[in-house]
Amino acid sequence: MLSRKHSPQWVLEGDIKACFDEISHAWLLQHVRMDRQMLRKWLKAGYWEKAQLFPTRQGTPQGGILSPLLANLALDGMQKAIGDAVSQKGDKVNFVRYADDFIVTGATPELLEQKVKPALTASSAREVWNSQSKRPSSPPSVPGSTFWGTPCASLG
Repeated sequence: MLSRKHSPQWVLEGDIKACFDEISHAWLLQHVRMDRQMLRKWLKAGYWEKAQLFPTRQGTPQGGILSPLLANLALDGMQKAIGDAVSQKGDKVNFVRYADDFIVTGATPELLEQKVKPALTASSAREVWNSQSKRPSSPPSVPGSTFWGTPCASLG
């Protein structure tokens, strides 16, 4: 995605603080399309540790089978907000997510600061977590270096 001649040159990196610990049950129950009674029971089921049951008041169990799916469903809202904020194909905007981390690529740092960051801040997914966005950064342009696990050639 970043190593081609016409690829975006700038990356906004984000981390969803306490992703699985702080995901809102109310938001999930309102926005996730599935049997609400089943979802409510799953969210309140709690977890076992050292033969003791701990109730779940918020969040989803990290390592729970449904937790990554619920996180990705919430991230769909962020992706839609970004798509609504940028309109030109030349903006070269891509949204890549992995667990509680995400990146957004863009043609310029101004695009990421002036369109993408406000869209993330205003998105309905902001109600789900307290996401921490960082300043846009340019990927390394040194041939042979790596960026997000991808070997990079000169991007200049």
